[in-house]
Amino acid sequence: MRNLVVTAFALVAALTAGAVPVHASDEELFNGKDLTGWHFVMDKTGANSDGHMTVNDIFTVREGVIRAVGNSINAYIRTDKAYQDYRLHVEWRWVSSALVDGQRNAGVWVHVQGPDKIWPIGYELEIAKVYVNGFWVNTGDLIPNCFSPAECETLIGPGGIQSFKSDSKFINPKEPLHRIRFKNAEKPDGQWNSYDAELTDGRLKVLLNGELVNEGTAPKALSGGIILQSEITPIEYRNVRITSVRAAK
Repeated sequence: MRNLVVTAFALVAALTAGAVPVHASDEELFNGKDLTGWHFVMDKTGANSDGHMTVNDIFTVREGVIRAVGNSINAYIRTDKAYQDYRLHVEWRWVSSALVDGQRNAGVWVHVQGPDKIWPIGYELEIAKVYVNGFWVNTGDLIPNCFSPAECETLIGPGGIQSFKSDSKFINPKEPLHRIRFKNAEKPDGQWNSYDAELTDGRLKVLLNGELVNEGTAPKALSGGIILQSEITPIEYRNVRITSVRAAK
């Protein structure tokens, strides 16, 4: 999860980082063996202030599972391709119940736009228990990440954040980008959870363990990349795949 304060970053010129959006077909995004089809991005701060760390320091693959080390280092892997009209399935679990200063944080991002940076433009499906700007952010929350009015218009549409419509009672009054989960559907620590996100026709629907936990309408960015995040605490991912929504119509 990124800092929720919207900062004045310039609007990026390339909206898909060179990747041409493709209509999704049924596809395993993670082959269970290595990170083929993904590329790695990492912040040059903290333990990596000199830029010496590599993907193998943060993400490892073993027995069909991607493990992200966390350790309060901001990093992610992003699909080389951009997709549209799809349903994403991702399974994840916390490696341990340990918290860092009472918090934990990671996330799955969809419809990621523009060049790689910490952090890019996109929609984040929170995997978290983290206190930001006087408000708790939890697993199942949804945040459109954009860092200037222009970027928000690129991601969400005319009028920026105001055009991302959902029930007002689930909007964080301190941060209008933050959509609060409808319910807590997260399983106990150590058990595998599943996120299923459907993105089609300007609607984003998020299910956690089969239960609807978030939804929004009217996003402008109708395609983009997919991100698995490493941030505060260790987490594992597996069974990352998309199925076509368009083909089912």
